[in-house]
Amino acid sequence: MKQSNFYLKVKKEHSFEDFDLDQLKNHEIADVFSAYISNMEEVISVVRSSFKLTLHGQILESANRLHDRNLMLAYADGLEHGYSEDKHRINNEASLKTKSAIENEELGDDLIEKTISILEQFANDPVISGSNLATLRQSVVIVWSATESLIRDAIKVTLNSDLEKAISFFESPDTSPYWNKKQISFEHLKSHDFHLYDKLGDIALDINPCSNLSAMLAAYSNIFGRDVNSTQKLRSSGFYQLYKLRNVIAHRNGIVDEKYKSETSCKEDIGERVRVLPDDFSECFLQSKSFAESLLLELSNKNGLGTRTSPQP
Repeated sequence: MKQSNFYLKVKKEHSFEDFDLDQLKNHEIADVFSAYISNMEEVISVVRSSFKLTLHGQILESANRLHDRNLMLAYADGLEHGYSEDKHRINNEASLKTKSAIENEELGDDLIEKTISILEQFANDPVISGSNLATLRQSVVIVWSATESLIRDAIKVTLNSDLEKAISFFESPDTSPYWNKKQISFEHLKSHDFHLYDKLGDIALDINPCSNLSAMLAAYSNIFGRDVNSTQKLRSSGFYQLYKLRNVIAHRNGIVDEKYKSETSCKEDIGERVRVLPDDFSECFLQSKSFAESLLLELSNKNGLGTRTSPQP
């Protein structure tokens, strides 16, 4: 298939069919993953919209041509057998022929090629091409948002569910630059009716929403472990590139500055807008999915996951 500036085919590795959420004992964690998958599947639908709409247009055009041909054939049969005045019968026969042809995939093998050819013509239109590239850029922001929400919500649910882990979290020197038990205020107590043992995750994210990668890594590694695969993926250069790309798009509309240029491997010069092509989007998507897959496997293998600990008497 010819390389295109438009996102075309959903690859198998972009599918979440192998994400078995039934393995998770904690229903709240399962809901977190379910929301993540829905967001990621939706962003795939968004980046495919140009291809999908153009392909559907080609299918409709081919189907209409096929139906017109079948109408003529049905009318010819009517002339031959004496029912040429029966428009209802002729239309019905034509519709059945057209339906059969579509089911047997007789619309033409070149529909995909035609669609790609049309999109390549669109690529020469600055308005359509600009819109497509903007969609790809903003889709990276959505991928990061889905990933960030997965991480934050996994942290929150875990701290809410495991009092021992929550206490360790607030007392750890690794997390103290971002969270500390002394930051738990009277307002926190009051807002939760002085019932905090299963709300410490909410309080942690109220104190620091984990919106930057440093805080996120400190919290995540403290809760889920420094050496687990998912933590290593959070620390990877690919994940860092996704985080920085999201930031330059969200905060500078994709315009490269000196800081972004020095911190990443971007090819654009300072002052230019980052160019996100389908392969770039795919790489960001797979960085996120690979992390989520590791986290799901690790949580699924923890037998105690989902057992809410209670304060000891």
